[in-house]
Amino acid sequence: MHHVVDLPVDICRLSIHAFLRIRLAWDLKAMRIEDTRVPGYLIGPDAVVRPSWAVLYYLLPTTYLLPTYLPRGCLSAPDAPITTLTLRLEGVAFVIVVVVVIIVIAVIAVPSAQISHVRVSGPPNSSFLVGYPGISATLPRIEGKVEIRPGQGYSMPVSVSLVRICLQRRETIHPDAESLTKRHLGTPRRETADVVGKEVLLFRCSTGKEAESVMAMDLPFVLFIPFGRGGEETNRRIPPASLQLPSRTAETYYELVVTIQQGHSHQYKFSFPMPLQRYDTLSTFGMYNKPETKLVTADNVVHLGINLPRWSFGPNDPITVYLKLSPNPDWMTKARRVTIEKITLAIEEEITFNPEGDEPTKKVNKLSKQAQIVKMKMPEAGYATNIGLVFPSKDLRDPDGIVKRGRPAFPLYEVGSFTTTSSLYKIEFYVTIKVQLSGARDVSLRQPVVICPLDQQGCKEEMDAIEQAAKDAALVDPNNPMLPARTIVLASDRDALRSLGLCTVGGQKKPFID
Repeated sequence: MHHVVDLPVDICRLSIHAFLRIRLAWDLKAMRIEDTRVPGYLIGPDAVVRPSWAVLYYLLPTTYLLPTYLPRGCLSAPDAPITTLTLRLEGVAFVIVVVVVIIVIAVIAVPSAQISHVRVSGPPNSSFLVGYPGISATLPRIEGKVEIRPGQGYSMPVSVSLVRICLQRRETIHPDAESLTKRHLGTPRRETADVVGKEVLLFRCSTGKEAESVMAMDLPFVLFIPFGRGGEETNRRIPPASLQLPSRTAETYYELVVTIQQGHSHQYKFSFPMPLQRYDTLSTFGMYNKPETKLVTADNVVHLGINLPRWSFGPNDPITVYLKLSPNPDWMTKARRVTIEKITLAIEEEITFNPEGDEPTKKVNKLSKQAQIVKMKMPEAGYATNIGLVFPSKDLRDPDGIVKRGRPAFPLYEVGSFTTTSSLYKIEFYVTIKVQLSGARDVSLRQPVVICPLDQQGCKEEMDAIEQAAKDAALVDPNNPMLPARTIVLASDRDALRSLGLCTVGGQKKPFID
């Protein structure tokens, strides 16, 4: 007679039992041994277990079975067969055990009091963002207030040990996202997350206490946006503007992340989208209004020279290039036989993915093109002309004239993209001029330009506001920004319920009417 020793049910060991048993049972089935008699293994004076349980008893520090929870027939003579029915019973038992384990873990992991009502509000009638990122004189910063209220019920106190806030930048690239086939077969999407500037501690409970029991909490904060230049630490550089390219081939977005800790084990993070723009590429700045000149040649017979009056443009801004084709005086005989066929002006967008990595990839898009037919012989004095086009814009309105609602994390731009540089991608723009000649090699020239999200009129309107923001920033001390006083209502405070708009009447909680 076979006998086993009983043991209290341990759910973890039972799950391991079931897993190992079904795994080996299916292996035996795959080897087509299911209706074949296989030898058993002796685990006691007169108890025999099948091969799958032999593996289990080899791994676990015990020689006991759980007879109540084992499929019928797991203990048998050394020649007992493993049937298909037994395999199915093992599969059902394994699934049930896994579900029970998941439910138990979920119940244990849920804390007794969750914080679910956390809000970040900005200054009244204004934006979170104060100042102009990219312009250091305006001391760009994010000002607001973290509001914490009970999550379960309307008046259950919240345990709070620690509150922190930071501005987090998330970047993703997927160069193959535009192609349906490459999207799944190419390289996967790459993501990074960095903290911009420093994380600020807003609240810490008293020393010796695990947490404070709070009814309401309002914590003012200010986060200064870095305005350093390249070459410094990543978190001190000027952060790139929020941007999302079509098909999400590249995107940059920002979040205000509030971290709340309850005791030693529970920590929660709440994120709030924060759109961010850059203002250091406005076309009204003087450095972009200095003319750019360049001279190139292909075979030393004809020289191409250009003059670009300004080199920062926005949506619907005209781009005009003055150019001159001049023959080489030393090769005048050849130059007289040259015919100027056509002059082409184009605006190109060049996206470099992973520019700081080992294998950067580039993608060039032609945004606009203008051609001018000439069909004339090269004059001895040269040929001068001007050619221009309008930078394309994106319509933000639908057919009914209503501005479309954008995503909270991304500002509404009238351009598809603009000049920007981040850690995972870089977007640059070029004015390309190509002169087709007969009797000589074609001459081409590529001149970098800056594309701004605002047009010329929009840039002019921002200049007065930037000047006023710089005057206001002169009164702010970054080391002591003079924040408003914080408000913390503890559960032990008198009339603590009034902070939630409640009061106690006859032992019951009622809405408070002043």
